[in-house]
This record gives sequence, structure tokens and C-alpha cells, in this order.
Amino acid sequence: MTINTSTSQLLNKSCNSHHFGNRPQIPYQVPFRDHEYTPSAFNYPFVSCQTYVILDTNKNKILFSKKSDEIREMASLTKIMTMMVSLHLCVELKINMHKTWFRVSALAASMIGTTANLTENQRISIYDLLHAMMLPSGNDAAMTLAEGFSELIRS
Repeated sequence: MTINTSTSQLLNKSCNSHHFGNRPQIPYQVPFRDHEYTPSAFNYPFVSCQTYVILDTNKNKILFSKKSDEIREMASLTKIMTMMVSLHLCVELKINMHKTWFRVSALAASMIGTTANLTENQRISIYDLLHAMMLPSGNDAAMTLAEGFSELIRS
């Protein structure tokens, strides 16, 4: 793996940004060989998720992982699929996601688990629902999208 100066500067900049906490500047040896690279807390961003796996698909090698053997729910993957279907439907049905609004049902507002704190009868655009579903992982936003598109398709 070879890293050039601009990538090294970008890594130093991103590691010191407010998103990843304050990290000390460390000099990168440019270039370096893959077998010489040892990850440390100072040269990759802080990750707050409970589990993750970063895979190099070219080498079929796990680069970084955290609790990779732990079995996890599929909920986030379901939300990603809901997002993909929603975007596809917007294109297929020629829907402007900024100007199309769905009403939050009582069922959607009462969803358990992670929510975007939507309230019953709240009107919210598809664009904002997609963000509410993906950023805080809102089950209520996912249900509102599913119900809203269901009504659009039926009519």
C-alpha cells in the first residue's frame, strides 16, 4: 500500500477535525509498504459504533474490526434497503422528494427501538424522512416512508 503526500495531509487533517476528536499530528513515512503499516489510534478516525468490519476485497483480508464475531440484528440493512427502494420509487414515479410530504401515522409514531422522534400527524418531506431514517436510524421514519409509498402506489 502506497500513500502519497496529499493523502497523508488529508489523513492528518481528518484525524484532527472536530468529528474525530482532537488527535495529535503524526508524521507519515511516505511511501510505506503494506507489511510495515501498523494501525494505531492516531492514524485512523475514532469509530463509535458497537461492531464493524473493514475488508480489503482485493486481498480478501480484514483490515480493521471490532467484535466481528458478534451476531447483530439486520435492522440497519433493512433501512438501507428501504432507502434504496424509496429512491428508486422517486425516480420511477417522477416524485420530487423535496416537495412530496407524508403524514406520520399513529403506528409509525409509536415504533419502538431507535427513532427520529416523529409525532403523529406530523407532515414531513420524503427527503427529510430519508435523513431521519438513516442518520438517527429512525424506525418511525422508515415506517412512514413504507406507509406513504404504499398509499402512493395504491392511488
